[in-house]
Amino acid sequence: MKPKIKHPKVTLSQRAEIKRLAELVGQFIEYWGFKAVQGRMWCYLYLLRQPLSSVQLAQVLEISPALVTQSVQILLEYRVIVEAPKGPNGVLRFEANPDVAEAIREVLSRRESKMLEAIQEAHGRLEPSVNLDAERLEQVGQWVVLARMLLGSGVDLLRGPGNPFEAPDDFQERFVGR
Repeated sequence: MKPKIKHPKVTLSQRAEIKRLAELVGQFIEYWGFKAVQGRMWCYLYLLRQPLSSVQLAQVLEISPALVTQSVQILLEYRVIVEAPKGPNGVLRFEANPDVAEAIREVLSRRESKMLEAIQEAHGRLEPSVNLDAERLEQVGQWVVLARMLLGSGVDLLRGPGNPFEAPDDFQERFVGR
């Protein structure tokens, strides 16, 4: 018999709303270049009070154990999720990285930063020609530099004091004016 996830005091409609939220988070995460199932997995792990094993994740997400294994490996690689203390009988369990800023920094630094670096390198190998507009080629180079600066600023913002994930109300008050 498969272990069941206990949902104390969670109604069927609440379960449906949690599932809907996880699906929407999955869509957002998919936009970032991950798979939707990885976003759904993170959402459940972040919201639930207990870490889950691979078997439990497969049950909750209604996916194959192979897909759980693949998704877990990617999320662990980017520190979006972390290993939790082992469960009964030494079962490996996972939980969302409680430091959301660290997870976002990791993704931005390891993936988006490398993509922008590759774009900048490819741009640097191009020279204006009869078929290429020199002014527009220069603009593309400036945009890439600007994008790298903005990405670096975003990563820096997620470090130390002033991190919006540590004090979201303070951040909104300072920068959004709410």
